[in-house]
Amino acid sequence: MKTAAQIFSIMSLSAVFFWGGFPAALAFKFHVLAAGLITAAGAEAAVMLVLLMGRPLQEYLLKRFPAWLEKTRNGKAGAIFQKYGMPGLGLIAPVMPGAPQAALIGLALSAKPGKILLWITAGIVLWAVIVTIGLAFGLEYVGTLIQP
Repeated sequence: MKTAAQIFSIMSLSAVFFWGGFPAALAFKFHVLAAGLITAAGAEAAVMLVLLMGRPLQEYLLKRFPAWLEKTRNGKAGAIFQKYGMPGLGLIAPVMPGAPQAALIGLALSAKPGKILLWITAGIVLWAVIVTIGLAFGLEYVGTLIQP
């Protein structure tokens, strides 16, 4: 039986680094589907935490880090946000900046929290499904190579 500590550690890792949750879950001998669900839940929890801080965090970022905000607007994440809006940033979030980082960027660039949550959740689900399917097929293929 899997312990709550194992699940918490996977969720904590995936909250910071989405891609880290999958190998951690597999190392704890979780089923591939469970690995995807726990990893997605950890990333989503981090986004929710950032969004719960909401307006005060947004005001703090704008006041305290104007240079970071300018760099963000002119960087890759800002370019994606400028060109594709929150849907583009949200769908690429787990891959490039990370889900909670994308939520921070969305808040800093004055996106509405509802849109941030919607599109980053869509990105988390999309990438969790893609990686879970890839892991399932990959592990099955490796299993056929190892067995005589």
